[in-house]
Amino acid sequence: MKVGWNKLALSKKRVDLGTQAVGVASSARSITIRNSGTGPLDLSSVTVSGAQAPNFAVNTSGMTTSVPAGGTTAFTVVCTPAAPGVHKALLTISSDDLDEPVTEIILTCSGGTPLQAWREQYFGSTANAGPGANDADPDNDGIPNIVEHALAGDPKNDSQSDLPSLRKETYAEGELLTVRFTRSSGHSDITI
Repeated sequence: MKVGWNKLALSKKRVDLGTQAVGVASSARSITIRNSGTGPLDLSSVTVSGAQAPNFAVNTSGMTTSVPAGGTTAFTVVCTPAAPGVHKALLTISSDDLDEPVTEIILTCSGGTPLQAWREQYFGSTANAGPGANDADPDNDGIPNIVEHALAGDPKNDSQSDLPSLRKETYAEGELLTVRFTRSSGHSDITI
């Protein structure tokens, strides 16, 4: 028999996981459950439902199923959009909370191009405008954003290490100019 009352309190009721390139997982977002009651709170399940639920994954491996009075536990959620556009699902937490045994969180994320995801990561928007525009150079290093993206660079760091290196090499066929650069395999939207 339980002594005291329990109350599930969430850190968030809506979680937007941002824009991700199609097929690429977002960073894991932590969701904290707090028991604001005076007795233990028992959690029975955490599920994701809806037509777009397959775009979301929940990891409850570190979550405790019994939360003491005043205690917390957490789980994480990620989004891997399967197609362009906005994706939504309903995350449901079932517990023995007397007032609200079922608590819901709306999950959203957007599937975009790798360039849009890169813009959101660095500029907080997918728009080709302002400091995130293709031809903008917010760090004033002489490398426009579109080249920073193609070379997996950081548009907010004026390091020249993102630039390709040129070298003349001698081969049996003669001398050739070699261009070397690092390119992220996740930037499949640009052909070099």
